[in-house]
Amino acid sequence: MLGMRRLLVAAVLLLAACGGGGQSSSGPRNDADVAFAQGLLAADDHATEVVELIRDHTSRPELTRLADKVDSSRGQEIAKVQGWLGSWGEPVEPGAGLDPETQLPAGVLSDQQLDQLNQLRDARFDLAFVDAFTSHHRGVVELAERELRDGSLGQVKDLARQVVAGRKAEIDELAGWKRAWS
Repeated sequence: MLGMRRLLVAAVLLLAACGGGGQSSSGPRNDADVAFAQGLLAADDHATEVVELIRDHTSRPELTRLADKVDSSRGQEIAKVQGWLGSWGEPVEPGAGLDPETQLPAGVLSDQQLDQLNQLRDARFDLAFVDAFTSHHRGVVELAERELRDGSLGQVKDLARQVVAGRKAEIDELAGWKRAWS
């Protein structure tokens, strides 16, 4: 899985470097647009790293389906955002251009928290994962809401709206699982 993720990231970087991604900027971008794109890129990269744990740590089919969905949808978001950043002349690598202490979305797990999650299995992992991913999603929703408030590019705001709707739906789904599994 890790090799597949690296291959996906390499392909996305190549597309972004070639101006791929099918998106062009229309109108002047502002700092909020760039901050959203860079923050979402880092958050999506982190999300794919977190869901990689699912296959070895749980047997719940709901979590396996979530991992598959995250791998697919976040890969598409990464490609789109890297295309924008590349066309804007901004760094396209996840986390590039961000101060990890102040600019990563709230809820992104530290390396220590990720290691702790990696130590858990079965029901303990399931509940800890739900809590961690809910927190991660809340941070991404806050990031997208800042873009909606402060951003200037319509296509970036469109993605922010999609992000808010999608992550809130996943937060609701995670909450339902937590109630059922507790």
